[in-house]
Order: sequence, then C-alpha cells, then structure tokens
Amino acid sequence: MQKDEKHGKCPNCTRIMGLTKHHLVPKVKGGKEGPIMWICRDCHSQLHVLYDNNFLRDFRSTKIEVLADPAMRKFGKFAAKQSGGIKKRAPKMMSKLENRIIEHYDPKRDVFELIAGLANELANADFKVEIIPGTLRGSMPYIIIDNFLIQFKDDEFVCNSNKRFKLSDPNVFEDIIAYVKNNQTNIHP
Repeated sequence: MQKDEKHGKCPNCTRIMGLTKHHLVPKVKGGKEGPIMWICRDCHSQLHVLYDNNFLRDFRSTKIEVLADPAMRKFGKFAAKQSGGIKKRAPKMMSKLENRIIEHYDPKRDVFELIAGLANELANADFKVEIIPGTLRGSMPYIIIDNFLIQFKDDEFVCNSNKRFKLSDPNVFEDIIAYVKNNQTNIHP
C-alpha cells in the first residue's frame, strides 16, 4: 500500500477494503494540509464524479457533510452490496449544477447560490439581470429581468408571483429561460 492508502472499513459503504485519503478541502483549493477522511476508492471516485472542487470546498468540507449527503448515501448502499471494486458506474443523467440543486438544497446556505446560478444562466442567454440581495428582515434574494421578478420560495422559483417552476425538475433553469424568452415584452439590447 502507498502512504496515502490504508486498509479498513469505509465510513460510507461500510465495506472493509483499501481506503484512500480524501482531502475534505480539495488540495487545489487550499486543503493540502487540511482535514482528511479515509474512504474507499469507489466512494472517493463517486464523490468527485458528483461534485466539482468548488462545491466540495464550500458545501462538503466536513466528514459529516460528506456522509450525510443523499447521493453519497445512495451510492454507499449500492456499493455495500458489491464484492470488491465497482467496475461500472451508472451514467450521470444531470449536470453537476442540476444535481447539486435537486439533491442538496439547504435553505440556510444555498438560496443565494441558487439565485446566482439562475442569474448566471440568464445572463449567458443575453438577458440583462439584476440580483437584489434581500433585506435585513430576512427576505430572500431575487432577480429582476426587465418586467420579470423571479424569487425562490418553498422549493420552487416563482416568476411574477404566478408562474412556478419546481426545483425537482432537472430542466428548471432551461424552463425558466424559455418562459422568460417567450413572455418578454421589453428586451434590452
């Protein structure tokens, strides 16, 4: 075994096998000397398939956050039934951003990230976008695009208080962009 490997029980899938060192803050994001966890190669690989380094640094930087992650728990249950290493993984059906939004929405941390992600997608679709951060009394941030007000409430985006887009829809950003394009009355150059 190499110095970055040891034998033991994987805390995610509970299999006893070779474990690899996972830097809870990715090395490329400043975590070279930071906290680590020991996890099997399959679970470690799956973690990096699911999430990019920025998301791991910001939202999965503790052992508890990694082990409580719904997608990792699901993979751990699958892996626990396998003997030895896993040769084939199921193909990803959603982008990392869509998977993150659907599987890991935490209202205390992710609302601004959701709004910022949607605003970025709208800006990439050539809309003039303004993000309003909310008030000190706890109102959520929202987006203004021409004659549209887009807010995030109760696990859905709401456009102008009437059109709702469920967060559970894997195409939620694309659907909102199409709705705004089809109902736009005053497009800025």
